[in-house]
Amino acid sequence: MEKSDRNNLTGLVVGLLVSVVVIWFLFRDLDWPSLSSYFERINYQFIPIVLLFSWSSYWLRALRWKLLIPTNNSVALKNLYHATSLGLLASWILPLRAGEFIRPWALSKSDKVSFSSAFASIVVERVFDVLALLVVLGICLPQIEDIPPVVAAGSYILGALASVISVVVVVAYLSGEWLLKTLDSVLGLLFSEGSKLRDSIISMAEEFTTGLRSISSFSEFFKAILYTIGLWMAFIGMYWSVLWCFGETGSAFLAALVTVMVGLAIAAPSGPGFVGTFQFGCVLALTTLSGYTKEFSIAYSVLNHALQAGFGVLLGLLSLKSMGLSFSSLTSSIKSSQNLSTSKSVAN
Repeated sequence: MEKSDRNNLTGLVVGLLVSVVVIWFLFRDLDWPSLSSYFERINYQFIPIVLLFSWSSYWLRALRWKLLIPTNNSVALKNLYHATSLGLLASWILPLRAGEFIRPWALSKSDKVSFSSAFASIVVERVFDVLALLVVLGICLPQIEDIPPVVAAGSYILGALASVISVVVVVAYLSGEWLLKTLDSVLGLLFSEGSKLRDSIISMAEEFTTGLRSISSFSEFFKAILYTIGLWMAFIGMYWSVLWCFGETGSAFLAALVTVMVGLAIAAPSGPGFVGTFQFGCVLALTTLSGYTKEFSIAYSVLNHALQAGFGVLLGLLSLKSMGLSFSSLTSSIKSSQNLSTSKSVAN
């Protein structure tokens, strides 16, 4: 068994164990009649609103991605949308965050875009999203009544981190070469020559600056920020409208808090579809930080998760058909895409 296969197997086993342990922890002491009562009160007329917000997030991802692909905006928007849908389909049903590799692979099949260029743009996307998550979290946490001191301190730390990332993004856009040389010098003091960790950090930084260079003007850079804001507003709208399904009006701050807590939770290893970690993020936001019952939080998480996953799989299958691809080609592409990414890192 190759080393990459062993690593993938280890990652899969760890993710499945995390999902099983989290599900056991969350469901072990539930009041099942109370949980059932929450499902009985679901108002299904709000579900189309949830799905509309979800669908709009796909298009906003595609619009932002168009700015980050280094092809002078010549990539067709529909191809970006279909590649995005396939990536999210893979994330919902396949292990090891396969969607991160499926998206650039799918785009390379439909447009004259290399896998490495598309993958570099996704690295930039992730930085934009991490920054947005930190900003939203920093805004939401102070709104919580009787916030624990450690959480309040954390909000200030996250705010400072968001500021640092913002500066790094601007510097990388304006002077990427200088930033790479400075980073290489600093890492040279911390790691020995040939260190795999050092090479990986440098490779990611190069992919990030390469992706940023694809933004041809500051106006496009500003548009990418606006699309990121729009994307996160769509996320918040989706999580807010799921609250309406249970007759809870809540607030935009509460919906934003759930959005970022789920975003943080699903960053941890888990089984396919973020099972367990998705529920943990909802319980953390709604029960631990906002005072809702655990049964409500679980019911909310199950409905929200089912709607996102079901709708995502449906859209992904439709895109699979539109692109003339098969599911077997989707799964077989994962290893080759990972190898391309790995070989690029080694080359750098």
